[in-house]
Amino acid sequence: MARTHANTDPVRFDFVAAQRLIAELLNAAESLRATQAARRTLANQAREEWRGVFAKQFIADLETGDADARRLAASFEEAADGVRKLVRSAEREQERRARAAKYEEQQERRSNLAKAGDFVLDQLGLGGDDLPPPPPPEDEPEFYSGPVRINPAVLHAERVNLHVD
Repeated sequence: MARTHANTDPVRFDFVAAQRLIAELLNAAESLRATQAARRTLANQAREEWRGVFAKQFIADLETGDADARRLAASFEEAADGVRKLVRSAEREQERRARAAKYEEQQERRSNLAKAGDFVLDQLGLGGDDLPPPPPPEDEPEFYSGPVRINPAVLHAERVNLHVD
C-alpha cells in the first residue's frame, strides 16, 4: 500500500513579484492623487477659454475624470490589499508545509525498534494515532469589487462618435 503524506513541497508563489506588484499598485494610486491638483489647475486655466455648451460639457468631463481618478486610485489600493492577503496566505501555507516536513522527518528518524513496536500495538488495536494535530483551517481570502459605474453621457458621446462617418 502506498504511503500517504502531507504536501511538503515549497509553495509555488513568487513573493518578490507580489511585493513588486503591491509597490507598483500603490505608486500608481499615489501618482493619480498627486497629479490630480495639477490636472485641476490646468483644466481651470483651459476652462476660462471655453464658452457655451462646450464649456458645460468640459466641466462635466472634468468632474467625471476627477471621480474616475479617485475610483481608480482606490481600486489600485484595493488590489494591493488583495495581493497582501495572498502573500499572507501563501506564507501561512508555507509554514504549515514546513511543520509537516519536520514531523515527517522526525518520524523517519525514529528507530526501527520503535517503529516495530508501533506496528505490533497497531495490530493489537492498542496503538494510537501518531499523527500531528491538524492545523486550524485557513480562512479563504475575501475580495470585494465595488459596483461598476458607467456615465451614460460618456456612453452616449461614444455611441454618437461611432455613428459619425
